[in-house]
Amino acid sequence: LFRSQHMASHAGYAAGALPLAAQHAGALPSEVLSPVLEQLGTSLAAALPCCRSIASAAAEGDGAAFRPLAFTIAAPSPGQFSLGPDETLLLPSERCSRVARQRRPGLSWREAARRLHTAEKGPCSWRERPIVGASLPSHRHSVAVCGAAGQDEKVLLFGGNISRSVAGTWRTSAELFVAQLPASSSEPVALTAMQQPATGPWPCSRWGASLAQTSAGAVLWGGWSRDDETGDPWMLHLREAGAEFSQVHCRSEAAPAPVAFHTATSLPDGKRVAIVGGLGDGGSKSGVYVFDASSEQWQQASTGGVSTAGHVAAVDVDSQRLVVCLGVRREGRATRFGSDAFLSSTSVFDLRMNRWDEKPWPEDMLRSKIDPLEACLFGPEDDGEAGEPCARRNAAAAAMGHRLFVSGGQCDDRNGTNVDTWCLNMRTGRWSILARSGAPALEGHKAVVSGLDVFTFGGHSAPGTYPRSTMSVHRLALGLSASAAGDELADDTESFGDAVQEDSDSDSGQEVILMEGIQQLLGAGLLQRVLAQRRAAAAAAESESAGTSDSDDDDDDDDDDDDDDDDRDEWGDIDALVVLGHSNRKDGTSGRHDEDRDHDYHGDDDDDDDADDDDVLCC
Repeated sequence: LFRSQHMASHAGYAAGALPLAAQHAGALPSEVLSPVLEQLGTSLAAALPCCRSIASAAAEGDGAAFRPLAFTIAAPSPGQFSLGPDETLLLPSERCSRVARQRRPGLSWREAARRLHTAEKGPCSWRERPIVGASLPSHRHSVAVCGAAGQDEKVLLFGGNISRSVAGTWRTSAELFVAQLPASSSEPVALTAMQQPATGPWPCSRWGASLAQTSAGAVLWGGWSRDDETGDPWMLHLREAGAEFSQVHCRSEAAPAPVAFHTATSLPDGKRVAIVGGLGDGGSKSGVYVFDASSEQWQQASTGGVSTAGHVAAVDVDSQRLVVCLGVRREGRATRFGSDAFLSSTSVFDLRMNRWDEKPWPEDMLRSKIDPLEACLFGPEDDGEAGEPCARRNAAAAAMGHRLFVSGGQCDDRNGTNVDTWCLNMRTGRWSILARSGAPALEGHKAVVSGLDVFTFGGHSAPGTYPRSTMSVHRLALGLSASAAGDELADDTESFGDAVQEDSDSDSGQEVILMEGIQQLLGAGLLQRVLAQRRAAAAAAESESAGTSDSDDDDDDDDDDDDDDDDRDEWGDIDALVVLGHSNRKDGTSGRHDEDRDHDYHGDDDDDDDADDDDVLCC
């Protein structure tokens, strides 16, 4: 308060400014107020609203002060690049946390932010979700999946391999399904089959294709088919009358050759899709090709880089870098003992410079176990058990912010499918293990992010081995333990002392001030100073407490209490920085299911599969 008054006097403010400063300065602790005012400069007009709004929002039981920290961009996800009622491009960052709070009613903004920024630490849980619908799809894998445009949490599913074979006699589907994701954790996933029109264009059946959402519509490309060529992109729109496909004829030298088991990643501008790798004639492919859905033109961004198929890819929006990892490299046509090399490497493509980064992460960052900014925000705790996933192909993957979640996939070392779940921090290049078991033992399943959940569709454990006769859907609940997910209870904010209450949209003006204030605090170096002060004070208090302890038993009890409050301690640092004064410590149509089909869904490969070993595919 003294410093703020001195600053106001020195700047020559009117006499009425000092009483105003004295009136509102008490909203923040003195050790926080001074550096806040110092970093905001001598403008009380900027400093006072910032301090007042942060302190006021921190007092809200719902943790409104944490709302900006709960914003993140997830991909692929429903609503990407959707046009709102005012025909402006919606920012997808807020949707993720709002959907999470709807699906988990007890989730405060504070707890949502904690779970987003400490996802590497878990917990997490997998659970198969029931599906309902008038016409359920049969078992399938390598389906093309992306989020649907619009306000609802919907997913688009096209094609897939519906047979028990991956060589010689495989059969594919040209069906399009729309999956309505549940509004609550206890609801099933509703699947609706979109009817193919009697007249009008429709893409051929295929598997190993990709769907990617853009502001101009969803882009379907690639895959393998016995019916037709798959080199032309198809644009998909959902109209009131049904699904509408249109073929894009844009053959050029810059266009890639048709491949399957590639990745198609929507880029942050909402217009372009980056195609990487894939399996085609002669083995796996390298290079990066960008399709602009607004101009319907191809661009060859790079001819080099990793040669891979069955890999995963995601974009780190802040750094504008495309991260590619895992997969398999194939040279020539595979045989039973083939020339497949399973990959565990991670490569990074700079979208600004159109080149591959040889050293995408500094060595000291690779050695660090937590992102530097988040170490400042959330403390020095370890970000989960380090390591890296084994080499694998056809894993399920989705990104949330700068974190890439990967699960399952076929492992060459153990000749089976994995049941682990990993998280890659795309800022630091470090992997963390979320769970070593519990995930569905599948490959060729595709993932979509919705809220704090990752939903996967389809997949198989091995050729001819499926979880069930219909398509399987699984849900990865981030931040929920298996017991909590089993009870369908998402509210564990009680352990952090939060009194949860409903959010109100009436504080939008305050939110703008709050976001600006937090941004100024983050960029001003205030975090390090306040954290150092708090930790020094805590160390002094601990030393004094240890000196006056009556017995070692009391110390042991204190240690036990500290262990019980690990989550609270890990979250305590951000209380000082953001809450600032809060006293509390969150073939077509034949692919549909037919009960009378005489297939053995869990049997071995067809006998005639071995007759065409040279055609054994990556998947």
